[in-house]
Amino acid sequence: MGPEAPAHGNARTVTATGTGWAEAPPDLMLVSVGVECRAGSVEEAYAAAAEGLAMMGSVLRGHGVAPADIRSAGMSVRADLAWRDGEGQKLVGYVAASSVTVRLRDIATASATISAAVDAAGDSARLNTLQLVLSDDTAVRAEAREAAWHDALRTAGQYAALASAAWDRCCP
Repeated sequence: MGPEAPAHGNARTVTATGTGWAEAPPDLMLVSVGVECRAGSVEEAYAAAAEGLAMMGSVLRGHGVAPADIRSAGMSVRADLAWRDGEGQKLVGYVAASSVTVRLRDIATASATISAAVDAAGDSARLNTLQLVLSDDTAVRAEAREAAWHDALRTAGQYAALASAAWDRCCP
């Protein structure tokens, strides 16, 4: 009698993992812009920040950015302190900062849109962050998973060949 096939519980197995990559060009730019204004009182600093942010918003909308794509990201007011020799820290005014997060859906015109918004607020303008992303990464994730699957299959096949084992490319 020849060798018997091992019972299912005694079958030799190989576990392989795979890595897959996929790329796609970004189709959405996420930008955080804002203003930072200094003034002698909280009210003046707050009003200046609100005015600067309103100008930015107006320019963004004028460049075709939908109001739903402009979201308030925050507002803060803090004391502006300066160190003076012999006197220590002294209050010299207040700083108000406000920002919005903007979704720019037209990558080709995004640079001009950002530039115009920053110009509108002048010296108080702040470009905080800029990020290029995919608005829907479902297809590229599926492509990466498929690439990982094929990578794992190649690895498992190589291990089976090295072990001189039969491999049916099937999972129990």
